[in-house]
Amino acid sequence: MRDGEGFPGLKKRFLAKVRKTAGCWEWTAAKARGYGRLSVKKPIIAQATWVAWELFRGPIPKNMWVLHKCDNRGCVKPAHLFLGVQLDNIRDCISKGRFRPGVLRGKDGPNAKLTTKQVRKMRLLSAAGMPRKDILKRFPTISYQGLGHILRRECWKYV
Repeated sequence: MRDGEGFPGLKKRFLAKVRKTAGCWEWTAAKARGYGRLSVKKPIIAQATWVAWELFRGPIPKNMWVLHKCDNRGCVKPAHLFLGVQLDNIRDCISKGRFRPGVLRGKDGPNAKLTTKQVRKMRLLSAAGMPRKDILKRFPTISYQGLGHILRRECWKYV
């Protein structure tokens, strides 16, 4: 996809969503978990760092990842990106002190508002047809959106 080959206007659209600073090139459009997202060709949505690599550096070999030297998820500056495998990403994380072993999840997490038993009960009530607003009355510590995440198994996945 070098220079947007096969995707007319992609490079121009890409650069319109970038704020260049002395350091990083900050992605200003849609993001997911801090990483830029870009519609390449509907319905294809790609990570902005991957698009940056291909536009300015060339194809990404199979099984390779685009990693950050700067540790800024929103950065798409080609000079701040490098290729590596998943193990390289993990080693980079450890070497920069970002690795957090033993992160607690569920009821043991520092921000937990629910227990495993409560999550199971919510899912059972929903499966039995109870409306979300009625489930929320029984569990007032969570939001409507939070309940949706639980029911779709976007959180508390292991329960």
